[in-house]
Amino acid sequence: MGYEIAWGSFEEATNVIWVGAPVVGWIGYFVVCEGATGTAVGKRLLGLAVADADGGPARGRQVLVRNLVRLLEASLLYLPSVLAIAITERGQRLGDLAAGTIVGVRDRRQTAASSERGASATDHADTDSHQPSVRT
Repeated sequence: MGYEIAWGSFEEATNVIWVGAPVVGWIGYFVVCEGATGTAVGKRLLGLAVADADGGPARGRQVLVRNLVRLLEASLLYLPSVLAIAITERGQRLGDLAAGTIVGVRDRRQTAASSERGASATDHADTDSHQPSVRT
C-alpha cells in the first residue's frame, strides 16, 4: 500500500529512478565529454578521439546519437558492435555508423600549435582546438 501517482505506485516510481538515473548519468558522461573535447577519459588515455566521419570535430547531434545507440549496443552486450567494427572499413561501431562519426588517433599537432602560440580564448574559438581532429 503506497501513494498512487498518475502512472503507478510510488514504489514503481522509485524503481524507475534507481534504474534511470545511473543510465542517464552514464550516457550523459559520454555526451558531455565527447561533445566538449571529443574524448572521454579512456579515449584520452589511449590518444583517441571521436570525430565527424570526415575527420573534423563531431557535432553535438552526432555525439548524442552515437551515445543513445550505445544503450542498444550495451543491451546486446556489444556483440553487434564488435561485428560492425570487424567488418566496416573504418572500424566503426553501430553508434558511429548511425551518427556519421569515427574514432581515430587524436591529431595533436593542432593542439600543440595552439599551445606554442600561447593560445588565447580567440585562438581556441578560431581553431576549435578543444576538439581535436582525427587521423584515420
